[in-house]
Amino acid sequence: MSDSESILAYTAANAIEAHALAAFLANEGIEARVLGEALQGAFAGIDAGNLDTVEVWVAVADRAKAEPLIEQWRQEYDE
Repeated sequence: MSDSESILAYTAANAIEAHALAAFLANEGIEARVLGEALQGAFAGIDAGNLDTVEVWVAVADRAKAEPLIEQWRQEYDE
């Protein structure tokens, strides 16, 4: 999946949540990539705005299939 063929599907609270969602999507046949986890600890408590977010990206072609699964994920795991 190239960057030009992918879309932001979910912004996670942390890398663990992002990888759990990516695994959930993979179990449903959707390839997902986790981006931004390397920056999460780099700011050591400094407010970095959106620079320290961890994101889950999916292929544009998988968007319709991924959206209801992500909504299911939100309902089950978001606080």
